[in-house]
Amino acid sequence: MKKLYFTVLAACAAFTMNAQTNVSFESWNQGNPVDWDYFGQGTHMNAFQNAGDLTDNNGDPVVPSVEKTDVPTDGGSYVRMTSFLLSNSIDPQNLPDGPYGSVNYQLFASTDKYEDVSFDVKYDVLGSDEALLFVQANDANGDPVGQGFTQLTGTQANFSTETVTINYTTSEPIVEYEIILSASIGEVFNNVGGNPAPTPEPGSMLDVDNIVLGNVIVDAPNVTNVVASDISDNGDGSDLEVTFDVPNDESDIANYWIVATDENLTPGVLQDPLTFFQNAGIQSTPDGSNKTVNFAAGDVYYYIDNNQAAQTPIVEDSLMVVWVYVEGQNGAGDVFAASNDITLTSQTTGIDSEELTAVKAYPNPAKNNVNFVVPNAEGTLTITSVTGQTVVSQPIENNVENVSTHALNNGVYIYTVQDNAGKVVKTNKLVINK
Repeated sequence: MKKLYFTVLAACAAFTMNAQTNVSFESWNQGNPVDWDYFGQGTHMNAFQNAGDLTDNNGDPVVPSVEKTDVPTDGGSYVRMTSFLLSNSIDPQNLPDGPYGSVNYQLFASTDKYEDVSFDVKYDVLGSDEALLFVQANDANGDPVGQGFTQLTGTQANFSTETVTINYTTSEPIVEYEIILSASIGEVFNNVGGNPAPTPEPGSMLDVDNIVLGNVIVDAPNVTNVVASDISDNGDGSDLEVTFDVPNDESDIANYWIVATDENLTPGVLQDPLTFFQNAGIQSTPDGSNKTVNFAAGDVYYYIDNNQAAQTPIVEDSLMVVWVYVEGQNGAGDVFAASNDITLTSQTTGIDSEELTAVKAYPNPAKNNVNFVVPNAEGTLTITSVTGQTVVSQPIENNVENVSTHALNNGVYIYTVQDNAGKVVKTNKLVINK
């Protein structure tokens, strides 16, 4: 049985894509909806009928997924999903006797970013059970870009429209969507919001018709080359600086909001990221120029505590990320970008605090070579791209290290100096411009 483990995002695997553009239930083949199956495994839900006896809460036989033709809201039919009790299983090791939720799953290709997806539904969900409407957008690697879901309880006797809003968690391009419908949420999620999902109730029923993709969101242009640096040795927020390049056309951008967080708090885990960034962030308005934003001594960074955003003063030796949240306007969607990981430091081996200011790189911007001045130190010099790829790593053996940048492309990089104990001495931006 396929389960999706729900934390912030459901960990959905990438399945073979079906050629499907119509996401309604209007095509049927031998009693099964075409291009809908059981978690992308190429098997319709009704295959469970071959596994043993399927019954509802009254002990009556159940067909998990049935085409219904009485008063559909779109076309000539809709689907009815009914959860069931499996008994007398022919494969008890892989399909043990017990309750199962009825599921229909579809994967379809699209590069559009949909605001939401609506479903016409009626249902009779028994006991503490919950029915589920789930939508997830994936990138080219099958990793989640955004998702949304609605839980249904009780009884809705007539078709009504439920809209699932999609919360986008990254700015990666979308290539496909997954839609999962289930009469019992426990067949899909092991837990929801940190609580165990209810066990499927045999006889719980969900009818679905007329699945409609919502408006396409056109995003604002995003910032690039977001680099966080440790620029001083004060032991507080004044050590933290972030720079980023703005788009050439800022007409669809209202504001930039800059916030430092730990590695677990991302815009995508927030229920209302714009409001959070407006309340918590440093504001920078579009003016046609690239940005340098300095944090102040009393500034804080944010982390997750009991599923809530909490704050604590920026100090040394804490791993942070700086987010730039781009607030769209004129109908453009919000986007965001993260900096490199940054840890502020000052207590070092081999370099005392007065000498930290002398750690520098020149020329910067560099062409084919760059010199690193590292007084009285032995350790390691690392250069990474803004995406985190290490492009240079070499030991520091002299006060001045010369590094060839001949093999590096033009762009922004981050250099990090570590002492022999592995402690970060200095992190800053390096620009290659040949």
